Amino acid sequence: MEQTETVVLRDFEMLFAEEVAEKIAIEKSKEKQYLNDYRKVKERYVTGLKGEIAVLKLLGYNYKDIDFEAYKTPNNAVKDLSRIGYFNTEIKSVEQGKAHVIYKMNKTNQILCVVDNDKVDVLGIATIDILNKYQDDRLILDSRLRVKNWKTGFCGYEKLIPFNSNTLCKLEWAWYPFFFWCHFFFKINWFFVI
Repeated sequence: MEQTETVVLRDFEMLFAEEVAEKIAIEKSKEKQYLNDYRKVKERYVTGLKGEIAVLKLLGYNYKDIDFEAYKTPNNAVKDLSRIGYFNTEIKSVEQGKAHVIYKMNKTNQILCVVDNDKVDVLGIATIDILNKYQDDRLILDSRLRVKNWKTGFCGYEKLIPFNSNTLCKLEWAWYPFFFWCHFFFKINWFFVI
């Protein structure tokens, strides 16, 4: 893909992802759905953290800016990039050769990444509309997940929007005019109260 941004992670960033994934996997292994899946849970979180570190680097942030609250909450109630002000965008990372597994009904934009050891390819941004339109159940290899019928595979890579901070800001703020005006209104009210 011509729009792909490639990030090579440093050794200390890879070690950070491994250590944090280990801690998360220990916590998650206490939850019912992860009881028999500790090793795979750790691998998934290592992959996810590497993608998150790569995206943060492209946005000019440090790997220490990862929002660990996102990993502590059920169903990702806290979004991946919320710590740096992006509340309607998440990061979806997979290992090289695997399909991105997404919800059938998406409510947030996704930055899609492919991880190959220390190399992370940030493929682009899939908007909610793109995610909901380009789906293929045949990409779900796990029969247990396919039976649940709430996730599917993403197949619209040629429709991705090139990743950069300007595009991300435009997509993010397109959803928040209401919040902007509320923020503006409350600032004016505070000015008059004081």
